[in-house]
Amino acid sequence: MGRVPTDPARAAGASTPRPDPETAEWGAPAARVGLRELKKARTRAQVLEVAARLFASSGFDRVTVEEICAEAEISPRTFFRYFHSKDELVFADIEERLDVLLQQLRAEPEDAEPLGALERAVLALALEMERRPDAMTWAYQLMRDSPALVPTNLHVLRAWEDDLVEEVARRMTRLDAQQARARSGPLVPPAPGSPGSGTAALSPSFGARLAVSEALTALRVAAQAWVEGTVPPPTVTMALALGSLFEGLGASFGRDARGEPMAPDAPGPR
Repeated sequence: MGRVPTDPARAAGASTPRPDPETAEWGAPAARVGLRELKKARTRAQVLEVAARLFASSGFDRVTVEEICAEAEISPRTFFRYFHSKDELVFADIEERLDVLLQQLRAEPEDAEPLGALERAVLALALEMERRPDAMTWAYQLMRDSPALVPTNLHVLRAWEDDLVEEVARRMTRLDAQQARARSGPLVPPAPGSPGSGTAALSPSFGARLAVSEALTALRVAAQAWVEGTVPPPTVTMALALGSLFEGLGASFGRDARGEPMAPDAPGPR
């Protein structure tokens, strides 16, 4: 199952312009598109609202797509224009937040330290989770009651991981090239026996994969523990976790805690 676009317009697909069904008038092209997108967004929100209500009253496993469609007054065919499966109803909000995370990372300045940019993007998402805890709490409660949803949650995270890795690796590669030009020489790995020696040759793509994987895993664990009431809010937990994770990870492939290439004689983290 591939990643599902969170944009209802893309989920539903393009269509030939027609008169608005409610007014039977053509109107201006921009107005036509606006009304069509608004209607799609409302339909999507209605399906999610109905599903949440049915899952809460009957349990995820007992509710069928047909029941959701009947309550939302849409056909199954319309349902599958917006969602590939019933599982995706549970994780729609999480997917939207991960999209925000990706956009936040891409909006970071080009000269920002890669791991620092990723850390700020993840902390911004953690703050958003604190501001809107209901959807997250609901999703984790459903996963607790229906363990079969856990693999879907992991798949959602993995589907977004590739785009995040690509962006972090691009930033690392760009920074390496800038540093090499500034020194008029290639990046020199730490000396044998120093922190990170033996692994400093790891590529930016591999380092980015490790960083993103650790960040998303930490975010998932912190969010679940917060819902269960065993840790402080995600912003506090993630700030502590990411600082430790990225400091050690950076040294493992020749970077400091901010993600910048380390100088040849730079000491590792103490």
